[in-house]
Amino acid sequence: GVNTLFGFGTFAILYLLLGEFFHYLVILIISNFIAVVFSFLTLKFLVFQTKRNFLQEFIKCYTTYLVILFLNSVLLYFAVDIAKQPIILSQLFITISLVIISYIAHKYFTFKTI
Repeated sequence: GVNTLFGFGTFAILYLLLGEFFHYLVILIISNFIAVVFSFLTLKFLVFQTKRNFLQEFIKCYTTYLVILFLNSVLLYFAVDIAKQPIILSQLFITISLVIISYIAHKYFTFKTI
């Protein structure tokens, strides 16, 4: 929901502002870092409401998002450079596709209840 919109919106805005200066995959990495911080805070305090160690959960969260970022980068590269699809539209579909994987990873790894 909100995290997905924030993450996609961050990418789209940065691409529109900086796309002529930076490669779209560089923009993906920058937007990912911004979105991960926002997402971690909403997941920790609103979705899963955990009370465990902040730093440990952040590291687990970022590790999860690094895997998602890798998948996203590969898929976006194939969509844009191989299939010649528009960047922002491709990222929208990829973002939607990775939501379920992300949620499951956070539920059973990042914020797993003991």
